[in-house]
Amino acid sequence: MLSYVRDTVKQGHTVGLYINNELLGGAQSVQLKQQAYPINITNQINAEWQEYIPGVKQWGVIGDGFYITDKQAFDTLTSCFMDNQEIDVKVDNRVGRALIVDFPLSTSFNDQYKYRIELLGTGELRIE
Repeated sequence: MLSYVRDTVKQGHTVGLYINNELLGGAQSVQLKQQAYPINITNQINAEWQEYIPGVKQWGVIGDGFYITDKQAFDTLTSCFMDNQEIDVKVDNRVGRALIVDFPLSTSFNDQYKYRIELLGTGELRIE
């Protein structure tokens, strides 16, 4: 599935969702969020300018067009959501673990089953 997505889409991010190296689903059009939260160390008594040091970082993925491979994969993703279990995520050449934080179930008449999934990264998003 991901090779098909990678071969047909030239822009955007390719994302795969895995449990124990088993592909559960993927998407070709997602938003990879990366945020940094600096720590304010400004001297509050006599400073004229704010000062910061590096703080923690966070990442996540939002996608409206996730294709899930089959019913078993759907059931596994549903269980991961319900049980707060981490899943493995590959975003292009980056890998990490994430929690499913939004998994609404809705379908359109005459449309393929695609799902909106929001993932919140837990730990580092590493470059392979």
